[in-house]
Amino acid sequence: MLLFNQTLLGRLTIGPILRLRKLAMIETGKLRAGDFRDVPVWLGFFAGLAVVLWFVAGVAGMPVWHYYLVFVLPGLSLGLLRAFIEHRWGPTPGERTASVESNWFFGLLFLWNNLHIVHHLYPQMAWFEIPGFWRRNRAKLLAHNGHYVFRGYFEIARRWLLKPVFVPAHPAR
Repeated sequence: MLLFNQTLLGRLTIGPILRLRKLAMIETGKLRAGDFRDVPVWLGFFAGLAVVLWFVAGVAGMPVWHYYLVFVLPGLSLGLLRAFIEHRWGPTPGERTASVESNWFFGLLFLWNNLHIVHHLYPQMAWFEIPGFWRRNRAKLLAHNGHYVFRGYFEIARRWLLKPVFVPAHPAR
């Protein structure tokens, strides 16, 4: 299952369920250890969730399971698509952030992932300055990240739809 999750198909299908399970385990562990710092955030989340589910079921008349199947899980999958190759191990920190130079639609959907390198190098840079900085310094930025660049999400799908992006090490190794 963990190996399948390292393929793009696995990340998009079982990835959301694995992530939600991991989140539940982490947060439950915190509560068991007596760490209640996140409780106010979770209370706010559940209050907002109650409003959304009231609207979905009460106003829109949609079954809650349908909402999760059609909106929540696909939304989580899209987030996992963006993050699929976003970071990797590299011999230097600069080589750990991918640049995905996608088309306009996926660029906007995934917040112009090619600008991610600039964000890592200059986290204090104002958001509106980043695109111009990227255009002026693209060659230097790609050299800095070891040319860890992709022409779009279709290239990523071609390479890793059924092939693991990496093989997770077993803890006993």
